[in-house]
Amino acid sequence: MKRTKNSIQFSASDLVNYLGCKYLTQIDRKLANNEIAPPAWKNPSLEFLQQKGLEHEEAYIEHLKSQGFSVCELDGNSIQATIDAIRKGFDIITQARFSDEGYVGIADILKKVDGKSDLGDFHYEVEDTKLAHETKAGTVLQLCLYSELLGELQGRTPENMYVVKPGDGFPTDTFRFAEFQSYYQFVKSQFQDVMNNEPIEIYPLPVAKCDTCRWWKECYQKWHDDDHLSLIAGIHTNQTIELTNQGINTLEIYAKEDNPFREEPQQGSIATYTKIHRQANIQLSSRKAEQILIELNPIEPLRGLNRLPLQSKGDIYFDIEGDHF
Repeated sequence: MKRTKNSIQFSASDLVNYLGCKYLTQIDRKLANNEIAPPAWKNPSLEFLQQKGLEHEEAYIEHLKSQGFSVCELDGNSIQATIDAIRKGFDIITQARFSDEGYVGIADILKKVDGKSDLGDFHYEVEDTKLAHETKAGTVLQLCLYSELLGELQGRTPENMYVVKPGDGFPTDTFRFAEFQSYYQFVKSQFQDVMNNEPIEIYPLPVAKCDTCRWWKECYQKWHDDDHLSLIAGIHTNQTIELTNQGINTLEIYAKEDNPFREEPQQGSIATYTKIHRQANIQLSSRKAEQILIELNPIEPLRGLNRLPLQSKGDIYFDIEGDHF
């Protein structure tokens, strides 16, 4: 999201961010309007992943060159450079830049395929290099935006979109644009409605997007300043919303409640609320004692480690370690 002279320009990342966190959209708009300063904190893990992503993309481009394809490397140059490159008919175009109706994008790879368009007997389809072995919804949205913008340039909407993953031979997932077009247009129209209207105040509830968000530290500080219910270990958003609707807004208030809820919850099991109520209580006690307190759960048959079979001389124990990246 970037402010130009008369408007704000949007990117595929803005659509993906809106899908992941509505609060993020609002705070990014404030930044684009120079109402707040950018976050000072940078996620070192994210920077590492971005570097690995660049290495993956570069390795794939070298692979394409080794296959004998003619490659035009634009490095995100002007839109006119992209238009010139697709008119010349290169087999592969990298870092192609698009812009239309307030949206901009830079696609990793454009691949030349057969089929009539304004360019002649050929047109281009979009490939995106990703480290993840499972393609996420946000990636599909990104590809849809690039395919739509590319279609405006070449006079034909690409039929397929591709995600190139790491591995021998660069395994590739194929997606038909038509199968995701309605979903993409739905998300885009919702995002556009939000941006066309006045800003709204939204509380930053924890979501999966927090793992890769540059604003995470600001939200984390706010949760602690507010003693928000999300600080209770193991609580989920639907339980947070349920308790808030019952007038319970903070960890301390919840811990001091005599019962796990004031009214029978509309969603979630009673056992779950009993568990998080106990958790809130021990967290508050730990806070006051200024040390970590532990409360052991009662041992129950066929729960936890009690599900293991009886010990045998043939048992093998394997301690599994994993690399996050």
